[in-house]
Amino acid sequence: MKTLTVVEGIMEEKLKTYLKDALNVLGISHRFVAAESLKENMYLDYILLNSSKKFENITLKGKYCFVNMDSNFSDNLNVFGNTITYGFGIKNTVTVSSVEDNNLGFVYCLQRYLNLDTINQIEPQEIPIRLQFSDDIHLYALMIAITIGLIQCIDSETIERNLVKKFYN
Repeated sequence: MKTLTVVEGIMEEKLKTYLKDALNVLGISHRFVAAESLKENMYLDYILLNSSKKFENITLKGKYCFVNMDSNFSDNLNVFGNTITYGFGIKNTVTVSSVEDNNLGFVYCLQRYLNLDTINQIEPQEIPIRLQFSDDIHLYALMIAITIGLIQCIDSETIERNLVKKFYN
């Protein structure tokens, strides 16, 4: 079971709801750890920094740390882990392109290699996702869930098929 925390931020509960739904569809067993209950030496699989308005001078340790680059970070956070930036900017590790009218789909873009360990890595790629999304927070959650799916060795065709099947059935 993968452990995740979403550090206080933009519409945190909405992001967690969308993310939970997408991870369930992808078959990724997970549990959220409340950010308030994090202890100094606690190690998580995934840390999601949607913004950092709540914690001062905390150290977070995890295998992967997703950082929303569309947010403003004001507090001092020490994060240890493989950093994956996400958002709408073209310099992020993960972004989207070709967003269709009426939010009917988008292209997920992994802009650079992600190292899984000392030998294995995920290559940059684009995955067309044909499903209707609600808003920007939903897109953020899908960017994170798809990336976690790739890290968990789910192939891109399965990710796309499962997301489309869930949201259109």
